[in-house]
Parts: sequence; structure tokens; C-alpha cells
Amino acid sequence: MNSTGGMKSLLRDTRVQRLLVANTLGSIGSGITIFSVPWLLVHRSEGNSAYRWATIATTLVLFAIMPHYGAWVDRHSRKTALLASEAWGFFATVAMAIVGLALGGFDTWQLMTIFFCGMLYYTLHYPAKFAMIQQMFDRSQFQSLVGLLEIQGQTAMMIAGGLGGWMVEHAPLWVILLLDAST
Repeated sequence: MNSTGGMKSLLRDTRVQRLLVANTLGSIGSGITIFSVPWLLVHRSEGNSAYRWATIATTLVLFAIMPHYGAWVDRHSRKTALLASEAWGFFATVAMAIVGLALGGFDTWQLMTIFFCGMLYYTLHYPAKFAMIQQMFDRSQFQSLVGLLEIQGQTAMMIAGGLGGWMVEHAPLWVILLLDAST
């Protein structure tokens, strides 16, 4: 599948097309949030310290749950795992957007919570997505598809960085969160 013809064949597969479009939109939405929240956090009084502790706590929690989650994904439907991660991301993001809208903004602890929820989403989403892709596609297609997803992911993150940098200065965070949820 390393040939140009193999790549063209892969790109003609409607499953791959849908995967790339969904992945691009989702990566842009999540990426804008993941760039915006730390930016807003570190620009607060004592924000650097809050961001440090949020990162340490998040890392420790994710380090503790990942072996269990990986084993769970291996024993259950990859589609269920992927849909569960998407549902978690959607409901957590919408809930925090509603809180921010209702309260007129976010306290530092709420930004830390949004950061944790976003990182938890990433941690749940990617193993489930790659497990499902591995199940859906032939082994000969997997390496090329992962390469495509890597290119797509890097492109989406560049777009998200640019949009996030602009949006964090021009839109309240609850709007950014609703945009993220919609993707």
C-alpha cells in the first residue's frame, strides 16, 4: 500500500473520507479549546501555578487509569468505546459552556476542570479511535491510513492554533466551548 495507486485507492474509500472529515473537524474544535484554556489560565493571577498543578494532577490521574482503560477497550466494542469518548467530550464541553454562560465567565478552578476534561477526552478518544481503525481496515491499509491521519491531525492543529489564537481574544470561552462541542 506504499504506492501512489494504493493511497489513491484508500482516499476513494468513503469510510476513509468520512473519517478524515470528522477527524479534521473534531481536531480543530478540540484544538481551539486545548489552546485557549491554558492561555486564559496562565494570564490570571497565580495562573502559572494553577496550570502547573492542573497538568500534574491530570497526568497522574491519566497515568493511573490508562492501563485499565486500554484493557477495557480490548475487551469491548471499539465502536462503543469511541462513541463513549465522544459522548463524554460533548456533554462535558456543553456543560462547561452552559456554566460559563450562566455565570458570565469562569473561575480558575473551572478552567482547570475544563483542562482536565479536555485531556481526559483526548486520552479516551485516541486509543479507541485507533483500535476501531485497526478493526475496520485491512492490515495492509493500516500504516498508510495512520500516516494520513497524522498529516490530517497536524494540519488540523495548525488551523486550530491560528483560530484559537484569534478566538481567545475575540470570543468568550463559552462560545469556544460550544464551537468545540458542535464539532
